[in-house]
Parts: sequence; C-alpha cells; structure tokens
Amino acid sequence: LADVRYELHTTRTPEFLRLGNNSALIPTTASTSEVIVGILDTEVWPELKSFDDSELGPVPSGWKGKCEMGQNFSSSSCNKKLIGARYYLQGYEAALGPIDETMESKSPRDNDGHGTHTATTAAGSVVPNANLLGYAFGTARGMASHA
Repeated sequence: LADVRYELHTTRTPEFLRLGNNSALIPTTASTSEVIVGILDTEVWPELKSFDDSELGPVPSGWKGKCEMGQNFSSSSCNKKLIGARYYLQGYEAALGPIDETMESKSPRDNDGHGTHTATTAAGSVVPNANLLGYAFGTARGMASHA
C-alpha cells in the first residue's frame, strides 16, 4: 500500500466530535493538571505551540518516565507539557531492516506528523489564532489541554 499524506481538517476537535463545551467531558481549567496522558504512536514535534507548557504547573508527582534523547531530540525537548518521550526500534528494524536515517530519526522526533497530531488532539495546549492553510482562524486545543 502506498503512503497517503492527509491535511489537517479541524482545529476544533471537541466541536468536530459534537461535544461542545461539556465541562464534564472537556475540562477547561487546571483540574486536569495531575492527569498524565500516555500516547503510544509515532514520534512528536516538541517545538509545536500545542506543546507549550507556560500555563502548566509542575510535572505530576506520579510521573516515573523519562525523556529519551536521540537524533534531533535532546532532553530539553521535553517540558511540563511533553513530560516524556521514548522510541522503540527493535521490532521495526527486525521486520523491515535498518531505519533509513535520511528519512527518519532514531529518536522520538516526528517525521510524518501522525504522532504529533494524535498527542495534540488528546492533550494539546490552547493555541490562539490557529488556522487551516490560512483559513478558519480560531483557537486550537486538545481535549485535555491542561493535562
């Protein structure tokens, strides 16, 4: 199967899912600040505004993970929003051979956008003035933006 590249279709996931402003489902306060959302997917792009940690308190006390360094990904790539990142290559390389480092990084660094999209949909920070290719300006946010 050939890879297909998809473009972003919404910056308003709660509305897209018809959840509106249901505060029981989508907290908009710091009540989720002790929540840790784990994403098992492809990598992340930590410089994205959706990983901004300026509105967050300290890393939850229950956190026991780590920010794993690798190609194009230092320990400073993590912050109070993206509190950890790891990568696992053994299964991939056993099945498909060595990673082509001209196309991918041996690190948590995102090369195709999927892991970043998944993580920010779940818990991306509030990003005012987001847009879709210069249109549909608004505020983008994940479902649990304070997690």
